[in-house]
Amino acid sequence: GINDKLCVSKSSSSNPNANTTSNNNAHIIPHHDASKNKAAVGKQKGTNYIHLNDIKLHRCVRLGKFDQDRSILFVPPDGDFELMRYSVSNLTLPFYVYPNIVERGTPGSTTRVVYDIRVESKFNSSWYATDVLVLVPTPENTHRCNIKVNNGKTQYQPTAHCIKWRIKKIYGGQSVLLKGEVELTRLMVEREWARPPIKMQFQVRMLAASGMKIRYLKITENTLNYKTSKWVRYITNAGSYQIRI
Repeated sequence: GINDKLCVSKSSSSNPNANTTSNNNAHIIPHHDASKNKAAVGKQKGTNYIHLNDIKLHRCVRLGKFDQDRSILFVPPDGDFELMRYSVSNLTLPFYVYPNIVERGTPGSTTRVVYDIRVESKFNSSWYATDVLVLVPTPENTHRCNIKVNNGKTQYQPTAHCIKWRIKKIYGGQSVLLKGEVELTRLMVEREWARPPIKMQFQVRMLAASGMKIRYLKITENTLNYKTSKWVRYITNAGSYQIRI
């Protein structure tokens, strides 16, 4: 699942009314009836509904309007604040990772690990991810690494038992590859490698991984009649993004 939030930044001295609403396919699942929730999700499985769970609204929101038509009417306080927080379970992941990691050696003694990893971005080709970091796990008794990539740079981190793969930018629809092997030192007592997950960090501007979009933002101020400047920015940050190997 994914945890999402809608944040607002206000820089004015007045207290206007603001009204915003999201896409029509957002489906809010109340959590007071678990059986109905499962039925609703099952009935809409395969559709493009976005199932919102655990919604928390800022105290400035007028709840009656939200309960009526799911629009968010509020009088924003000064500065930056979190207007809404929610979680989404049915989502399209921004990255798919295809790991092929094979341990080689003689029976009862692994001498090397062969890596073949492909990372594919699944978002719009006009967007791109920045500050991409892929942490590829290695056994604790790793002696030497021989790794090649077609994008970015790698560095073996012996204290963290992983290969750090840094990529400055990945465009939507792009694939990046990591191939190679690590050599292992022999142990007096052979221990099975736990094979921890691959971890990723990244940021994608203009992408809302939850699928939630702001349809409109209306500002009403009848006293000062000042001109407003409105803009919406979407950012997806990797939280706990892990891939089992």
